[in-house]
Amino acid sequence: MHKHVFLLGAHDPVLLRELLATHLITVDLHDCDEYVAPEDEKEAKFSIGQAKFTFKDLLRPNCKDVKLRSDVFPVKRELQDNTQNLDLNTTARKGERGIDKFSPYLINATYAVLTAEMAYPIGSFNEELEMKKLLSQSGTSEPVTASIIDAKSPQALVNPKMVQSVTSVEDGVQSRLGSAAVSDRFNEQDAIFERMIVIIPYKAPETVAQIEQSFERINMAGLGLDNNRYLNTKEFNEEERRNRRLDFIGGIELMDSENRIYVFEGLGGEGRAMNQLYLDNLRQRPNDRKYKMLYNPEVRYKNRIYLDFNVMIKKIKLRDPLTKIMGAPDVYLRAKVPEDIYDTMQKFAEMRKLDRMTLVRDFDLFPLPERLLNLERKYGDSLSHEDLYGAP
Repeated sequence: MHKHVFLLGAHDPVLLRELLATHLITVDLHDCDEYVAPEDEKEAKFSIGQAKFTFKDLLRPNCKDVKLRSDVFPVKRELQDNTQNLDLNTTARKGERGIDKFSPYLINATYAVLTAEMAYPIGSFNEELEMKKLLSQSGTSEPVTASIIDAKSPQALVNPKMVQSVTSVEDGVQSRLGSAAVSDRFNEQDAIFERMIVIIPYKAPETVAQIEQSFERINMAGLGLDNNRYLNTKEFNEEERRNRRLDFIGGIELMDSENRIYVFEGLGGEGRAMNQLYLDNLRQRPNDRKYKMLYNPEVRYKNRIYLDFNVMIKKIKLRDPLTKIMGAPDVYLRAKVPEDIYDTMQKFAEMRKLDRMTLVRDFDLFPLPERLLNLERKYGDSLSHEDLYGAP
């Protein structure tokens, strides 16, 4: 009957919704731990139980509480980190135990139950109604907290000259953004970024050329560049990285001898980068093995995740086909393939099976940049002319 209390109201509401929809809650169960002296804690290798839950149901309208059940699986408490060791370097792993005795959670059909209760359903808090209740209870007609005046609101009781001055300042900021930013107004703190997945065969020179040309044209127009060679050498400074209105496309490409998997991200909305990329690469037929596009303009995200790669497409070529790597027994041994590399390959393998962008978002299948670099170091190969441009 362990209990935790979290204050959700202090978090960013847009990011909170995204995290509840995509991330799993992991609960560790320490039930069979033996007593270990403090000086020997580092040597303890007891397995623990782990249960995973999703709070996605809390996003439903008028949902205040959920009761969830999950089986408990035994896992290692401390995983060995062999990312810096070679596969043949047995000396560096001589202290690692080859066989670990797990706790009998599965044998005993152990399960965990989690109950989540909220004071208000998400998105239903009415500040005006709550203030009226507070004023009626206090017996005063004056508000007890300072209110924020919105110059754009028609109900704002402010001087018209003030409204005009605020509007002129915003117009001045818009004019200084120039061609490197979108021209229309939108709330920068909302979920404004969209993502797109394109999967094509490795040998598809016309399609690769079309995607590359569209990518370069959109980014050159969005960043105000005259030559596409600047795209590969462009590095964002801190001010540009914080500018959420910068209208460009970033992304990655994972390729093997069978397929190319593109993952793009950028500003969403009519006339912006992702909308232009979609119009330039429309599907001519339903998704099949020759061309698959996963894109939904209603699925948006709070932040970019591939900003570290700047304006270039981060290209990674695998030495072996992804199906062959995932079919090898060694991929399930954490002593040979670390958890982060296995998780990244598993995400790409699952991505190729799905047909809806909503499923990709719900299963959190977008790989992180640092994990992509680890995958490249272990399984990556040098890039040829055909890898870069699609033609020998």
